[in-house]
Amino acid sequence: MKTQPWQLETGAYPFSIRFNPHYSHLDTERHVNNVAVQSFHTEARTRFHMAVLGDRAWYSDDVLLRPRRTVTHFLRETHYPHEVTAAVRLVAVEDDSYRLVQALFQNGECVGVQECLMGAWGEAGWAASRWVALPDAARRALAAEQVDGQPLLDTPGDGVPNDPWGNAYIYRQMTNGFMLYSVGPNGQDEGGQGDDVSVEG
Repeated sequence: MKTQPWQLETGAYPFSIRFNPHYSHLDTERHVNNVAVQSFHTEARTRFHMAVLGDRAWYSDDVLLRPRRTVTHFLRETHYPHEVTAAVRLVAVEDDSYRLVQALFQNGECVGVQECLMGAWGEAGWAASRWVALPDAARRALAAEQVDGQPLLDTPGDGVPNDPWGNAYIYRQMTNGFMLYSVGPNGQDEGGQGDDVSVEG
């Protein structure tokens, strides 16, 4: 899956943490190894959940929020000992899942992006656990953090037609241009991803 231009922008992410790689993270080529890079994404995701859902969000004896699927893009090498900013943006919330986009920045450049589909696991005891609906309180708290696009116009019908599925187009101003997209057949704003149809300029 190709990265979108907005995913490379530090300003696109409302939540971020900073830390420095450890010497123990280096591979034989003296770069931060991929396992460590994955752990940076995991730490940022965990801290995001703690910020939104409370300090105990990183564990649960009942329903556990956990990744259903992750796609990681390694865009550049990450180097020791320079500071890394790990950023998170919530782009969609459904009844049984939500989607995060995470990015790592070092020395002013995006070095990696991870797209993560999260779900809720548990309810029936660990021996018979399964994917379940998001707990209501968690879903409401997450929905409040979702970053939505802005309609191209304040009111429909001001000279710009709706998309083929009857929805208004979404316009996002980017640092180096803009992104215009349709939410696609499912009608869900996924930040220009999923089945959204987008163009950049």
